[in-house]
Amino acid sequence: MRKLNFELPIILLTLLLFYLFFSRDIIQTFSENARMVEANNVDEALHLDIVKNSIEDPNYTIVFSNYGHLYFNLSIILLKLISLFTFISEKTIILTLRIIPLCFEYLTAALLFIFIRKHINQISAYIAIIIIAIYTFIAHDYAIISHPDMLQMFFITGSLIALYKFYIRHSIKWLILAGCLSGLAFACKYSGIFIFILVPILVMIQLNKKENVHSLLISDCYGTWSHILTIVFFIVFSLLASPKIIARLITTDGVIDNPTMLRMLETLRFVSLGCVVIFILIYIIKWKFQQTRIIHTLWVNFYHLLITSYLFLISFVIAFFITSPASFIGFNFISGILYESHHTASGHVFQESSTLITWIGFLFSKPFFGIFLTTILFSRLAFIIYYFIRYRKNIMSVPETLFWGWTVLYIGFLAVRINMARMRYLLPVIPSIIVITAITWSQIFFWLNHQTKLIYKILLMIFCVITIADVSYSTHSLFEFQNYLLGKAVRNPSIMAGEWIKENISPEQQILADHFTYIPPEYLNVNFHYYATNDSLKLTDPDVVLTNFRIRYAFADSNAVDTYVHGSELFTKRFNYYRGLDHGESGYHLVSDFKEVKIYMKSDIL
Repeated sequence: MRKLNFELPIILLTLLLFYLFFSRDIIQTFSENARMVEANNVDEALHLDIVKNSIEDPNYTIVFSNYGHLYFNLSIILLKLISLFTFISEKTIILTLRIIPLCFEYLTAALLFIFIRKHINQISAYIAIIIIAIYTFIAHDYAIISHPDMLQMFFITGSLIALYKFYIRHSIKWLILAGCLSGLAFACKYSGIFIFILVPILVMIQLNKKENVHSLLISDCYGTWSHILTIVFFIVFSLLASPKIIARLITTDGVIDNPTMLRMLETLRFVSLGCVVIFILIYIIKWKFQQTRIIHTLWVNFYHLLITSYLFLISFVIAFFITSPASFIGFNFISGILYESHHTASGHVFQESSTLITWIGFLFSKPFFGIFLTTILFSRLAFIIYYFIRYRKNIMSVPETLFWGWTVLYIGFLAVRINMARMRYLLPVIPSIIVITAITWSQIFFWLNHQTKLIYKILLMIFCVITIADVSYSTHSLFEFQNYLLGKAVRNPSIMAGEWIKENISPEQQILADHFTYIPPEYLNVNFHYYATNDSLKLTDPDVVLTNFRIRYAFADSNAVDTYVHGSELFTKRFNYYRGLDHGESGYHLVSDFKEVKIYMKSDIL
């Protein structure tokens, strides 16, 4: 009789209870209505508005291009099912939008545990589950708010695992699955496209090891047609990548004013034409020397690389199209990518810059892995580099090689291209780093444990003591983080200001407010603003003005004018706006101060 194994269901149930315990109260904070959501997180308020408008629209239209629509479409489907049983309120919408990322963080943790347990070892699986549960606070933070990052993280992890299966089993179905999962990640946010870079690298490693991979190839006819199709694609792309044509697709006025975008389009056209020449030369060489054994082998390998890349991309595009079809209307996803590329390369409020050290520093911080685990990670990297230089040999296992490849690729992109350093941009590499760190920890433990000398036994004890101490410290920090998130809703300055408004201001009065400020929903005469100026005061003529530190702080120092991303003219206007309110020069006087939120009222009303 087969013995029942309850280990996996017990671990997954324990993990589920952990996520429920951590998030059950936090997930309900700032959720009563859209105005309450707005006071805490403007992105959440935007998502709520997008989903609410889509549900009310008979065609379920989604007007948004900053990233894909899979997250919104999934939310809409769930809400339509919920509507069969109960009324859909704003609170129902925001809770649904928050629960979905939480579920996907849990699924990512479960997927990692199952994968490591099956393909690496049991100890590494347990270490990985501890890391993802009580470290990586940044992941927990984005799992309890409305954001598609956790969905993207899950699909990227799944795509990497599918690529690993493709590598070891040489089966096209795993390559297609990897493409689909990468497309689903792209339909959440746009980082999924980077997975494609790993495909030719994996294929070349397979071919270099002379493994039995040519069974994946079909006849020479398919290879020839894929070659011709590639040439046609690059010719068409070089023609369509004209700034005039692209402008008609992604702008309303048919004009691209951004010089960076124009340079990028010209570069893409040049690269496309170069690829046309290269592929034609490759075909001529094959035709002239196809009887030569070496040329034939290279040709077969080239076809294999080409066909696998095509299969991945086709499955990628199909998955993206099915789950985010509205992104293709007017090629909105292209304008979204270009906007995010320019936005993150310059800065959000002020011009920013970052280096590789910036991103590595994030890994050492408490919201990620802390000093101990990150030291283990980089000690492994140093050992890999040393061993390769000394012995010209790769000591990494296949899964470790794959996850290292993704980590180095993605952090390298962040270091080269992204100047707006934000911790959340590292979320796609968290699962990879967890796998690598868990493998390294278990390797250190097993190596020390198998040594017979006393010094190694002492080192093993020290290693275990440091591990236990670090886990205990991180667990304590996790509870502190949980209390911090819960405390944000208690005695919150924005909420207190909203209560003051409710007690002292009539709903008929006109209000001008910075975003992140709570105004009770019964107040309809409200203008929320990111870029309020004295012109805004003249235009709206409000009776009451509210400013929030989260917006106002940027204009406290006039010396920052030259680095403001929206130009010195707007900065000066905004600086004068807040200065005028503070000094009573705008016809308004301070009536209540909640530190972060200040309330001003017209002088003639007082």
